[in-house]
Amino acid sequence: MLVSYMLEQWSHRARLDPARVGAFGFSSGGFTVLAAAGTMTDAAAISWHCRVLPALFDCQLPKTNPATPSTSPPGFDRAGFHVAFNREVVRFFRQNLRRRAKQTFPSRAP
Repeated sequence: MLVSYMLEQWSHRARLDPARVGAFGFSSGGFTVLAAAGTMTDAAAISWHCRVLPALFDCQLPKTNPATPSTSPPGFDRAGFHVAFNREVVRFFRQNLRRRAKQTFPSRAP
């Protein structure tokens, strides 16, 4: 809804390039990105999935207590990992969205 609003109704929408909007997520975050993009959840399919495959992690998760926060092995630099990971994600989006923008909006590409 936010992206639709910004691309269609926002007073500064002319500043935005629709070919350069991106989002990503893993696991539940991936589900969230799909939901935010407007996909419709089929509750019956989820229910069927968990009846057929009840041992799967995603079917067991709602039945468990909250997970213990992750811990890192000794010597693992979690903060450094996230800095590098974030840098790589930004690089990926810049590289791929710019390439698409050049194909879609040749005169507007950076």
